[in-house]
Amino acid sequence: MRNTAKSLKRAGAAFLVTIAFGATVGGAQSIQWWPEVDLSVTFKRADLLIPSLTRLDSGLPNPQFVATGAIGTFCLDHRWSLTTGYLFASLPQHDQIAHVPLVAITPSWTVRRWALSDVNRFERLMAYSNQPYRYRNRAAADYAFGKQHVEHLYVSNEFFVNLSEGSWNQNRAQAGLGIMLNHVTRLDAYLLQRSAPGGRETSIIGTVVTIMVHRHKGQ
Repeated sequence: MRNTAKSLKRAGAAFLVTIAFGATVGGAQSIQWWPEVDLSVTFKRADLLIPSLTRLDSGLPNPQFVATGAIGTFCLDHRWSLTTGYLFASLPQHDQIAHVPLVAITPSWTVRRWALSDVNRFERLMAYSNQPYRYRNRAAADYAFGKQHVEHLYVSNEFFVNLSEGSWNQNRAQAGLGIMLNHVTRLDAYLLQRSAPGGRETSIIGTVVTIMVHRHKGQ
């Protein structure tokens, strides 16, 4: 089992490096890096996430985008969860901001090492453009491996719909690998291909460092 886990790590890392290299030599697409640091506080049936993220572009002034906020997820039962939260986003190069209240409902299924989910998220971009309402659907498959099932490989696809205009906004196809650095810190690295109207394509290399705190009853 240990050899299998190591092989999966190597295969996942090689897969990400190969796609990243292909995106880099493609030349016709914009290349971005999305670094993110999150604090995750887990209670018995709830999780509080405080994300801090930015977006950097290889050929443009930076940062292109920065955001933070608080997102709470509550387990309704073994299959359904409810998420609500608020994000503040800034686009420094365009002198624009957005206040983003959000709510999401997510069904999920677990079969041995596989976890499947389908996030249905509704949000509003207040103070940005015409303050549009958006719907986001993210379907994901996650395979856990390793001795304690803490490492994982995952793929997802997310599409955005501008509800205010009734039009497709963008699509994000993603593949990634996650490993535990120590008992409280997880590192995820992923590749994401963003497609937007008009044939605009952006290749993204993303990293997420998550610091995890577990709060038990009585603490």
